[in-house]
Amino acid sequence: MENIIENVYLIHSNIVNQYLVVDKNEILLIDTGLKGNEKNIDNSMFEIGLSIKQITKILITHADGDHYGALKSLIIQSGALAMASQKESEAISIGKSSRKMNSKGLKSIIFSIISPLFSSKPVKIYVILKNGDEIPILGGLRILSTPGHTPDHISFYSRTTGILFSGDSIRIINSQLFPSSGSNTWDYSLAKKSFDLQMALMPKYICGGHGFYKNN
Repeated sequence: MENIIENVYLIHSNIVNQYLVVDKNEILLIDTGLKGNEKNIDNSMFEIGLSIKQITKILITHADGDHYGALKSLIIQSGALAMASQKESEAISIGKSSRKMNSKGLKSIIFSIISPLFSSKPVKIYVILKNGDEIPILGGLRILSTPGHTPDHISFYSRTTGILFSGDSIRIINSQLFPSSGSNTWDYSLAKKSFDLQMALMPKYICGGHGFYKNN
């Protein structure tokens, strides 16, 4: 586990990153990784003297199996409150993704082969997050509507710390930043608008689902 700033940690897994925010009153997890990743999260938290039983809130950026696959198990073990946007919550409640892949040909075949790895158990989301809502942690963690990668993808931004938890709305490749694109992007034009909106915030840290970026 990697300490980004005081009380904010990056948990590495095989496919997607998770982020832990530790406050005196709350322990918040952003995204969960694939089904079964709860063991990795618990082992990582053990490094700083914590366990998944202490997680109080779980924020989900979007309804892809690599971002909410372990949600069901984590809720059972911790009793944490799960939170997501409306359309993504609807998909999570039936254990699905919120959009179909645009893949064709060979990519379509590859997706069909690996799709069982992304299977997720249905989870009822009781707290629906909307654009402009704020969670009282990190000086105010604001919810940003960042559709494009999926129909109702959301990100989380702390102006106080300059941290942006961007899920899959920003691609981080060799320290370069790009909008979500490719066959797993629902609407590229919306993805580009969401990317521009987030770049305008000039975040100091971008905590992405598949990469981490620090603005030096």
